[in-house]
Amino acid sequence: MWVFTKAKIVGVDIDPATRRHETDRIQIEIGSQDDPEFLHSIVSRHSPLVIIDDCSHRSDHMMFTFERLFPALPPGGWYVIEDVHFHLLDHEKDRIRGDTDTNVADYIAGLTRDRLRAPADVAQNLTGMRRYLIGALESVTVIPQAAVFRKAHGRREDYLRHIKPAVDRSKTWLTMYH
Repeated sequence: MWVFTKAKIVGVDIDPATRRHETDRIQIEIGSQDDPEFLHSIVSRHSPLVIIDDCSHRSDHMMFTFERLFPALPPGGWYVIEDVHFHLLDHEKDRIRGDTDTNVADYIAGLTRDRLRAPADVAQNLTGMRRYLIGALESVTVIPQAAVFRKAHGRREDYLRHIKPAVDRSKTWLTMYH
């Protein structure tokens, strides 16, 4: 069974040779998931309804990408992080951690824990991007090897209200998270 049989699919890769997979429904963008300007340009031009992260498999890249692309989803949109199971294997987890102390499996567990405690903690204890994410998550579903996030309805406005001050203080997209 094929999924997304009528969807426009935008693939992202660092290898220009992947453009050989382009068709009338599949477009390949060449760039890196650790480049915030590139990620911003992708969601600005394509307005995704579903995002599937099956990229570098490095924890730092997966978390970086999630925090930059999830806010761009419309209410009711879906975000999937695949291959999370590698981060639970003793012989893999340190190698694919990247430049972070947290592996992506622990990051997802933390989001899930905070979502379970919401809305009280959202209003009182969380700030910044974490506050936005917990307030914007309708659900987190863990399936074999992956996590599936559903964006709550009506949260795009919350994103702008909570994140806009940080954007206004920053000079570029690159610095808004510092």
